[in-house]
Amino acid sequence: RRHAYIATTLNPQDPWALAARARVAVSRRACGQAISFAVRAAQLQPYDPVLLADVGLYLLDCNDPRAEQMIRRAITLDDNPEGRFYAPLLLVAIARDDHVTAREALAQMAPPVIGRHSRFYLISATGHAMLGDHIRARAAWAQLKATQPSIADDPETFFEQLGYAPDLRVKAVAHLRKAGLIARGA
Repeated sequence: RRHAYIATTLNPQDPWALAARARVAVSRRACGQAISFAVRAAQLQPYDPVLLADVGLYLLDCNDPRAEQMIRRAITLDDNPEGRFYAPLLLVAIARDDHVTAREALAQMAPPVIGRHSRFYLISATGHAMLGDHIRARAAWAQLKATQPSIADDPETFFEQLGYAPDLRVKAVAHLRKAGLIARGA
């Protein structure tokens, strides 16, 4: 929080500093501030797909309807299927129980070449579970267990560490339970 504040003090027009302030505001459940910082960051840097995807997630965490628009813009700018931009789109679908968008995102996603494997497999398993595709959900879950068993043991905490909104976390965990990937009481 301190670093984000210092960064915007040094340069109040730095889009990444504003995005950092949005992230801090989301974690404090100050959605008015989060939305303001996030939208301003996107206005200042409308051609950075990474920034737009992150901003989209912050807007999603605050139930702002512009979340999908930001994420789709990131995809338009860089449609690399490594899950970087399709995973946030899948999260939008999970938050809304939108099966059409979930199928679209899952059809485009591919595991990252480096990094973020655990996040990719957890979100993929959740999306497939939501759609009732238990075979693919179990396959993604098996990959998650192989690469990061601690996350498979406690996905709810990992979703929380990623900073996702409580409503989204509850839905995601419910889908994983329904698919039998995590125990009912876990």
